[in-house]
Amino acid sequence: MCNPVMIGAPQGTAAYSAAKALVVAEPRPDVAHAMLLEWQGRDYSLVGSNCMNCAYDVLTAYGAVLPNPTTNPTDWVPNVWFNAIQGTVMPA
Repeated sequence: MCNPVMIGAPQGTAAYSAAKALVVAEPRPDVAHAMLLEWQGRDYSLVGSNCMNCAYDVLTAYGAVLPNPTTNPTDWVPNVWFNAIQGTVMPA
């Protein structure tokens, strides 16, 4: 069974104006939760330890297929990375 995953800013925030739904063939919520726990308490770094890196690590741990923002320098801009993700844009 495929489960959708929403990526984007949390509801009620003005940081972003769109979200995408992704289909994940084999979701692994426990693995994603463990990755989220690994990220707790990490210091912020512009390159390699920022919100985009965290989102990538947690979502790929869940099973989503995403472009890696760390290894694709053109994806270092959040909106560029978001646009590179294959998924269905959800209404704001």
